[in-house]
Parts: sequence; C-alpha cells; structure tokens
Amino acid sequence: MYEAYWNLNKKPFEIGTDPDFYFPAEGHQAVFHKLRYLLETRRGSGLLLGESGTGKSLLVTLLKRLRLEGSPLGPVLEVNMPQFGSEDLLFYLAEKMRETSSAAPKKTSSSVSDAADDQPPVYKAFSTVERALTRLASEGRRPVLVIEGADRIGNVDVWSTLASLTELESEGSPLLSLLLTASPKKLRRPIPFVEDVLEAAAELPPLSEEETAKYIGYRLRTAGTGRRDIFTRGALSAIARLSGGIPRKINRLGDMALLVGYAEQLPRIEEEVIVNLNNELIPS
Repeated sequence: MYEAYWNLNKKPFEIGTDPDFYFPAEGHQAVFHKLRYLLETRRGSGLLLGESGTGKSLLVTLLKRLRLEGSPLGPVLEVNMPQFGSEDLLFYLAEKMRETSSAAPKKTSSSVSDAADDQPPVYKAFSTVERALTRLASEGRRPVLVIEGADRIGNVDVWSTLASLTELESEGSPLLSLLLTASPKKLRRPIPFVEDVLEAAAELPPLSEEETAKYIGYRLRTAGTGRRDIFTRGALSAIARLSGGIPRKINRLGDMALLVGYAEQLPRIEEEVIVNLNNELIPS
C-alpha cells in the first residue's frame, strides 16, 4: 500500500523469516556461529533462548540455508511443540526422515517403517528413524531436530522420546542433534532426560539503540529504498526505547509508521508519530 510513496520495492518490516532481511547484529552473529559450530561438528545438542520476537525462527532458517553453501548440516527438521505426543512425534519423524534422506527407499505404503509387520507401530517408527539417521551419517550429513517452543512441553514421555533419539550414536558421535528453542523466562530447568545432552546454551539479546537504527536502515535498503531520512533521529531513538530492542516490536512500529506517513503524506517519520503509535498498538 505504501511502498511506492516511500520508494520501496516491498515492505521492509514484514513479520517472518525471510533470510534476506537478517541483520547481523553482534550478539545474534555470536549465537549463530556458536550453534553452527556445535551442530556441524556433531558435538551434541543446543538450547537457543530468546524472548518472543527476538529472532529465534529466523536463526533456524539461516541454519537450514547452510546446506546450500555446502555445509554438512541437514536435514533440519522443525517441530512446533506441544502439537505432538511422543508417539505422533516418532511417526512424524519417520515420514520426514524417509522424505529427506537421499539414500532412503521410496515407499508407497502407508506404513511408517521397513521393520517387520508384527512389530508395534512405535517400534517400527523408531527403527525407521534410526536407519535413516545411520544412512545420513554414512553420507557425512549432520541432521538436526529443532523443537520450537520447548518451554511448552509438559509431557514427560515426549522428553523421554527425545532423549532416546539423542542416545543413537555412530563411532561415539550422536546421529541426531537437538536444537531446543525456548523463552528463558518460561523454560523449566533442569529439562527432563535431555539436560545431560545439551552441550551449549545461547541467548539472543535485544538490539541496542545504535543497532536498532542500523537494523531499520538495513531493512529499508533491502526493501529497495535509497532514502536515508525516512525516520528522524528522534524517531529512531523512540523506536529503540519503546520496542526494547526486540526485532518483532521494531517491525510493528516501523510498518505502522510507514503506513501513517503515507496516509498523512508526511515527508518523514518524526518521534511524535512513533510515540502515538505505541500508545495505540495492542501489546504483543
């Protein structure tokens, strides 16, 4: 709606995980490289902490893209908890592993496993996952299971299943790494069954005031504008202060500010616009 007015090719503050809009803030880069090293070297599992809107999902998207750069990382499978029980989780992984493992045989049957038909379905699913992981390891692949919203898992059986998956090994290295994402304020520690396999924890920090200004400028440039004065210095400071440096909140304020500026035909966004918007927006 407002793109042409601000000389933009697309909206710069859309909520989502478009990696083109990833801003390499110092704290975020440090977390990304730490997790990349941990997962690529198959040293164990990790815990990615961050409040809602700090960019955890975008970081996972960046990890998934590493495969395109020749990284051994992958496949990266995502599960948003707590939508699965322990058995459903195994069935889901069995199907996904068959789809993503290049060496896995193609199946047309509704069965989730190559195991003997007289075995229980859960056993067959676990066997399918184990064989797929073994094949991936033989190819030099580093599969990762991302559990989003790990702080919302209340089912002990799910944790037990995840622990069992991390115990699968080849030559002393785990066949599967976990990456748990969670809010640090909501996660209960210790994590049942899984705490011992977590090799590293990293928390995404909020952006500083200086980083917030650079973040906004970066997203505007990525969206196509060459203008440097859309937001005044006062407006940038107000966004940093009112958002707390949380990218999702920055995006909400930035997007609505551009809309208001277009609607009112403003030459640029002043601090007053940001303050008024913040008072009108429903807290996220």
